[in-house]
Amino acid sequence: MTEYALELENLVMHFGAVRAVDGVSLQIPKGSVVALVGESGSGKSTVGRCIVRLLEPTEGTVRLADADITHLNRRRLRPHRRDVSIVFQDPAGSLDPRLTVGDIVGEPLRLMRRRGDLPAEQRDISSAVAESLRRVGLRPEVAQRSPHELSGGQRQRVSIARALISSPRLLVADEPTSALDVSVQASVLNLLADLQRDLGFACLFITHDLSAVEYLADEVAVMYLGQLVEQGPRERIFGVPAHPYTQALLSAAPVPDPSTQRSRRPVLLGDDLPSAIDPPPGCRFHTRCPVAVERCKTEVPESRVIGEGGHRVACHLVNDDGTGPDVRDLPTATASLTDTTTPEPKSDGATEVTTARGAAR
Repeated sequence: MTEYALELENLVMHFGAVRAVDGVSLQIPKGSVVALVGESGSGKSTVGRCIVRLLEPTEGTVRLADADITHLNRRRLRPHRRDVSIVFQDPAGSLDPRLTVGDIVGEPLRLMRRRGDLPAEQRDISSAVAESLRRVGLRPEVAQRSPHELSGGQRQRVSIARALISSPRLLVADEPTSALDVSVQASVLNLLADLQRDLGFACLFITHDLSAVEYLADEVAVMYLGQLVEQGPRERIFGVPAHPYTQALLSAAPVPDPSTQRSRRPVLLGDDLPSAIDPPPGCRFHTRCPVAVERCKTEVPESRVIGEGGHRVACHLVNDDGTGPDVRDLPTATASLTDTTTPEPKSDGATEVTTARGAAR
C-alpha cells in the first residue's frame, strides 16, 4: 500500500468571485517529486500556499501524512508546521533583511524550542545552522552576513537551508529557479535533486520550466485555469501526452537540437486565457482548443485513468486506451469559438480530428 506525504481532495480556493483553484485532487507518495505545471495564472502557487496553510482553503481537504490540517487554527496547526516547508520564488523577498543569515536559517528551530518540541540532536542551534548551510553548499561564515550581501543564487540556497533545517516530510518548491540567472538555475536544480535523494523528503515542484520537470520529477500534474487536466508518470506525460493542453505546452518547450527545433511546428492556441472570475462552461480549455467539439462546450470532462501506470486525463476526446487527437499533428492553427470540429475514428482505434471551418489558417 502506497503511503502518501500529501493528499489533496477536491481542493477549492476562491478569492471572492475569483475561482483560483476549483477542485484539485492530488497525491504525493513519500519520497517522490511531483511537478505541478501550467501557465501563469493557472493556480499553481495558490495550491502550494494552501498546502502550507498560508491560505485556508474554501473547500476540500489537505492531509499531511494522514493528518487533516485543512481548517486547524494556529495553535492546533503548530505541531504540523515542521512537517512541511516552502521555498518561495523570490529569494530576496522571502528573507528578512533585518536578520543575519544565521538568524534566518535558525528561526524554525528557535520556534520549535519555544514550543518545547525541538529534538535533542538539534538543540545546539548554531551547529545545526552551520550543518544546514554546509548541506546547501555555503560556508559556515555566511551565517554572519545579511541577505543583501549575497548573490541571488546564494539567497535561494539560504532559503532552501531554512526550509530543510526542521527535517520536513514535504517541501513545496514554488518556482525556485525562475528568479535566478540561467547560469545559476542548473546548480540549484542539482542541489534540490541531491538533497531530495539524500534526505528522502517528498517534494511538490511548482514550475513552468518543462526541462526542469523532465530532469527532477517522478510524476507530473498539469493545471489549467484552476483545475488539473492531466497527471501521471513523467515518462507518460512527456512520451505520450493525452490532453491537447499538455501537448501544446510540450510543443512550446524548446529542444537542444537546432535541426529538430527548426523542424517543429508550434501549436498556436487561440484567444487569451479566460477569466477565473467567469470560467467557461464545460471543459475550461475548449475556448482555445483546436480540436474541441460541441460536447466540450457544455459537459465538464471527468478525470479518469487511461492506459497504464496511473495516467489520468480530463478530456472527452481521449479514449480509455490513451489514444486520441494530437494537436501537434495538425497544421499550425489557432482555436476559435466559431470553429466546428468533429472526431472521426481511424482504422487503428485512435481518433483523427477534422475541422469543418478550417482550423488551419
